[in-house]
Amino acid sequence: MLDRVRAGLEAEPTAFGLVEAIVGRENLGGGNAGFMLQIVLACLDHLAALGEAHQVPDSDPQRWRA
Repeated sequence: MLDRVRAGLEAEPTAFGLVEAIVGRENLGGGNAGFMLQIVLACLDHLAALGEAHQVPDSDPQRWRA
């Protein structure tokens, strides 16, 4: 999962945009979206701690980049 999040950072996505890109829009029903969002946010926090991901300043909603 971490590699997929890392690869998705080139487009400066939102966390939810990463979830949609990873699992597909058709698979975002029920509790799946919330669960996957938590995993993607954890991956983004991990990549930020490693210095591999950064929040885009003044973006609303919050976007990320490598």
